Amino acid sequence: MNAQQYEESFLLAEKLITQNPPDFARAIPLLCEAAEAGHIEAAFQLAGYLIEHHENEQDLAIAVEYLKQAARAGHPYAHYNLLQLQENNGAEVETLISAYQELAEEGLAPAQLRLMRLYADNGNDQEAVKWALKAAEQQNPQAQYFLAQHYQYSSSPDLEYSHKLYQQSAAQGFIAAHWQLGLQYKLGQGVAQNPEKAIEHLRIAADRVLRGRRQDVACVNTAALNYRSRLELAFLDL
Repeated sequence: MNAQQYEESFLLAEKLITQNPPDFARAIPLLCEAAEAGHIEAAFQLAGYLIEHHENEQDLAIAVEYLKQAARAGHPYAHYNLLQLQENNGAEVETLISAYQELAEEGLAPAQLRLMRLYADNGNDQEAVKWALKAAEQQNPQAQYFLAQHYQYSSSPDLEYSHKLYQQSAAQGFIAAHWQLGLQYKLGQGVAQNPEKAIEHLRIAADRVLRGRRQDVACVNTAALNYRSRLELAFLDL
């Protein structure tokens, strides 16, 4: 097969994975062929599948090798995921900061968010805000929420700007931002008091939290009925 054929195999694999229901049985061999031929995105996608569905340490080791392959070719998310794996395996985060900074300076939002959190946890507000601003420039709702909190509770608060940032974050579905907007409309912080809007945003936040809990319960019940030997819960960081 030539490069064009491997690209076609990768595109077909993507289609099989994203269809409903996904057809992993057909997609994974296609990803393997393309990755072995040097297709970088195929290597990255295959690594992600193996990490999520690995059954033993060998599967995980193979996933890491595919991630390294993609990272060597300049895939920024592969590099970031390798750093995350190192953290999960107990690496001192201080030894990884320079690598996160390199990715963050290239514009990778997850790396900017990681630095934001690291510096915030260490009490370095200046650096935390610096990276939050960069991620917010890419319309990241977590960064917008972080900055809204900063401008609301800093020693020189700007409640109107805080309100604007909460609105931007909430518009992208960030639940905590809806809660904060509800409180601001209720108390008149950075905006005129508006009981109707307060109720609107608080209801959105409460409904989404309850909906998430109902989905968790449904997953547990389904697992029990199907006698699954293992229940894996995957959490998404927005």
